[in-house]
Amino acid sequence: MLMNWLNKKVAESPYKLAIIGGIVISIVASVVMANVQSWLPSFDSEGLSAVDQLLAGPPLIVAILLFIIVIVSPILEEIFFRKFLWRISSFLFSQTTTLIIISLLFVAVHGSLFHAIGILPITLFFGWLRIKTGSIKHCTVAHMVNNATASLFFFL
Repeated sequence: MLMNWLNKKVAESPYKLAIIGGIVISIVASVVMANVQSWLPSFDSEGLSAVDQLLAGPPLIVAILLFIIVIVSPILEEIFFRKFLWRISSFLFSQTTTLIIISLLFVAVHGSLFHAIGILPITLFFGWLRIKTGSIKHCTVAHMVNNATASLFFFL
């Protein structure tokens, strides 16, 4: 039932779903990661302390970093993963297998096991959008919104 509703929403307004989905999936992933970290305090979020320090820096550095995180990285990552690698993988495998392969590669590139917990559902959502729309435009928008929402959490 949920999938039918989502398929209908993709057909009606893929950008709206990308924006709302990007926000929701970012919040869900952040909550899950926070809970995992509270249950397993030794399961550290390595690498995030460096970002925290940069986001607490001078305004120009913060603006440049946010531009890279919210605009540049999503564009480059979507072109590489859900356009270039997706095209190669889809010649060899089904859409579902391609979704899994690309999602696992995306998680692997983003580093730690701690990050994987939050990134896996996010990248699966981006890939699902890629399958449903046949384009990287909508998953790029969702990626930008996700990164913007996650960045906002640093300031709250």
